[in-house]
Amino acid sequence: MAVPDALSRLPASTTVHDVTVLPDLEGIPLTPFEIAQETAKDPILSKVLEFVLFGWPEPKSPMITDALRPFYHRRSELTVLEKCLLRGNRVVIPTSLRAHVLKILHLGHTGVVRTKMLARSKVYWMNMDDDIEAYIGACQPCKVVNFKPSPDLLPWPATSYPFERVHMDFCQLQGHLLHSCRCLH
Repeated sequence: MAVPDALSRLPASTTVHDVTVLPDLEGIPLTPFEIAQETAKDPILSKVLEFVLFGWPEPKSPMITDALRPFYHRRSELTVLEKCLLRGNRVVIPTSLRAHVLKILHLGHTGVVRTKMLARSKVYWMNMDDDIEAYIGACQPCKVVNFKPSPDLLPWPATSYPFERVHMDFCQLQGHLLHSCRCLH
């Protein structure tokens, strides 16, 4: 592949300035500037940002605190774009913006599974799944829609002979009383 190789080594005579947008943020109305500002204010993420830009210390260094250790283990996945921290193609959300992002992710009351799926494609923070479950668990409309019957409900005991128990259903259609009978045997 001589031509592509030669072109990749050819120096450009002018500098091209592209306007970059954080990946996959179309559905989340946060600008890179807002995220970068809040990342700089976050005590943990600002240190991670510094380490990603200027190099990580040794693993046994006292600079790697317990709060930074999970990021240290993922250091090969972390990058910086427009002063925002990324893990892969997902934006690392600072603590101050997490409630706002959770609200946006849960706009359609789509439930835990779909909200997690959407979040995992766009954003990242430590314990994100637990935060999503807690947020949706406190959502009153979701509680009503996703009603789960109590596990202490007991089924009817099995019958031992035909017509031991008869169930009747009654309804009315155009002024006529209708019923159906079911026999369990």
